[in-house]
Amino acid sequence: MEVRERFFDKFVTAGKREGTGLGTYSARMLIEALHGQIAMETSDSDNTTTIHVEVPAPPAKNA
Repeated sequence: MEVRERFFDKFVTAGKREGTGLGTYSARMLIEALHGQIAMETSDSDNTTTIHVEVPAPPAKNA
């Protein structure tokens, strides 16, 4: 709960002694470089967290 709003931000981590907070930030940077989107959805009632990733298909190559 403590990092939900900042989940994809640089240096955000919780509950890990050796965490750098770069994992989800790196994922966001990569997806955005590919012109995609990444988002997190959390359900407290179901006790689940889902990461949604959308990346556009590469342009078709001319034959």
